[in-house]
Amino acid sequence: MDSSGSIEDVAPGNWQLVKNFAIDIVRGLNVAEDKTRVAGIIYSNFAYLRFDFNSYNTRQGIINDINHWNHLNGYTNTTGAFMVYLNKLTAPDSGQRFGVQDVIILITDGNTTRSREGLIGNVSAVKALGAHVIGVGVGKIDLQEMSRIVSSPFSSNYFGVSEFSSLISVLDAVIQSANCLRSTPAPTPRPLPAGTQVFDFQRCLQPVKICRDNALREVFLWFQCQIFAQKKISL
Repeated sequence: MDSSGSIEDVAPGNWQLVKNFAIDIVRGLNVAEDKTRVAGIIYSNFAYLRFDFNSYNTRQGIINDINHWNHLNGYTNTTGAFMVYLNKLTAPDSGQRFGVQDVIILITDGNTTRSREGLIGNVSAVKALGAHVIGVGVGKIDLQEMSRIVSSPFSSNYFGVSEFSSLISVLDAVIQSANCLRSTPAPTPRPLPAGTQVFDFQRCLQPVKICRDNALREVFLWFQCQIFAQKKISL
């Protein structure tokens, strides 16, 4: 989840709207230890893992955690959010399950403004592990950058709105898009392309777990601020 300064700069109260959107997504998930598991990451200058897939087995536990997230302010470090996922949310001790495809939901109101040179390398590493990325953008989003972040086809995996109050208009579509992946077997992880660089500049960060795991997958809510799903995995 993006928690950068521009969210509240546009209008006070927008951060609460973003949290409400995340909470509404969680309410639409069948959260349970043997069903959907959720992890949450928030980010701005840095990315932090708020909770992993083992933290909560109920919707209410996740909702209570999200309600306590404070706005971070600062820049938009989407690169760091993906790094937190790679470092914190890819190992068994994070609640990651073999054969379950991860679905990442990235929510942001802007373009990457910090450590941008490492963004595509980190995104490629995440996708190589078999994760599916869905993007939700608010306002003026760099669609070229977003097209390189979300999974293909772009039209089915990116949802844009002009303002935060309109997030509710894409809620059902985002949930449906994530659910449609449920019947698809988790893809076999692919090796990273030769020469791909993965920038790890924040090994000491603490991400958040706001993901949803529908039967055969896990869904991550990524907000450009401090809400990123982190999993520990060795590349």
